[in-house]
Amino acid sequence: MNLQLNTLLIFGIALVLGIFVARFMDKLSTPHVVGFIILGVLLGDSFLNLIPLSKVEELSPIADLALGFIGFGMGEHLLISDLKKLGKSIITISLLESFGAYVLVFAGVYIFSRSLPLAMILASLASATAPAATVDVLKQYQSEGPLTTTLLAVVGIDDAIALLLFSISTPIAVSYAGGTSIFNLSQIALPLVEIVGSIILGIACAYPVDFLIDRMDNSEEILLFMISSVLMVVGISIWLNLSVILAALVFGTATINLEHTHAEHVGNTIDRVSPILYILFFVVVGARLDVKLISEVGLVAIAYLVFRAVGKMSGAYLGAKMSNAGVTVQKYLGMTLLSQAGVAVGLALSIASKVSDVGAVGAAIERTIITTIITTTLVVQLVGPILTRLAIFKAGEVTDEYGTFFG
Repeated sequence: MNLQLNTLLIFGIALVLGIFVARFMDKLSTPHVVGFIILGVLLGDSFLNLIPLSKVEELSPIADLALGFIGFGMGEHLLISDLKKLGKSIITISLLESFGAYVLVFAGVYIFSRSLPLAMILASLASATAPAATVDVLKQYQSEGPLTTTLLAVVGIDDAIALLLFSISTPIAVSYAGGTSIFNLSQIALPLVEIVGSIILGIACAYPVDFLIDRMDNSEEILLFMISSVLMVVGISIWLNLSVILAALVFGTATINLEHTHAEHVGNTIDRVSPILYILFFVVVGARLDVKLISEVGLVAIAYLVFRAVGKMSGAYLGAKMSNAGVTVQKYLGMTLLSQAGVAVGLALSIASKVSDVGAVGAAIERTIITTIITTTLVVQLVGPILTRLAIFKAGEVTDEYGTFFG
């Protein structure tokens, strides 16, 4: 079948089917993102070909919008007051589990692929943890305690670390793949400019938004203004070749820290807009997956899964131990950090434009990265929430009304 669907019709089909997929995933107690990706695979080149790869490329603005709102939503969990209460432990844990995943995935992927660029990029993606799936579990069981508080802070910070690692690793990896010296200072300076510029943009946009929101009293008006503000941050980021997700993350973080009452507006904006964008985003992600390539990247994907898990769990344990965190944090935090979704997938997609000029080598790297990340996301999104649920029950941070973990 090779129907040529226009963009709006694709959006309509994806959203309608996405609603029913979400309901079905609820019955299976499985994260929605898994169903959306599978839906995209079915609609893409691998099966029905309703969304051919050529059309997927035209839908790239959806990825930018989704990344913007993912980053903006991450800022909701980064209140400076909460981070100060946690002290050095949260920073130590975040750094060690992020860099633990980076180092081990880099080594593991390089051993099996012998590709330095591929190892560098996948290693940077391994640092990210999916905040949405994790937060959903915590909200569902109304968990409270040191493990829950630490986890909420870590999933926001390690995504920020992943963005920094990706921004630094990608230009070096792409340059190396293209045959340019890896020690080219201009290639190393570019990501630093991108990082600093994204941070400045996010902070600069937060101040006028804070000023104007304080002078609005209509909730619908505030919602429209917040949506428009995120769109502008995304648009300016693309215009200036900055990191969309990092700028949006800083924008969201700065907005709620300037005035804590804005956290309600940030949350409301995410709740109202993100469902539509997330369905479209992950359907497009699934449509990019070529199932025939899964067997080709099998060892790389397995190495990525295993070494990422070991890196995160061992890094979290060492960080908690070194910073004298609570016993429950030391024992159970690592198993709550395996989920992977929006940030890692979005960054994996963004690599397409960065390697497009490298030729055949870049194209092969792009295919391997996207296939590996999407395939492993399906796995960890099934396992991750289950392990998070187990951890908060084992830590005793769930109210008695939910009974035991197996009850």
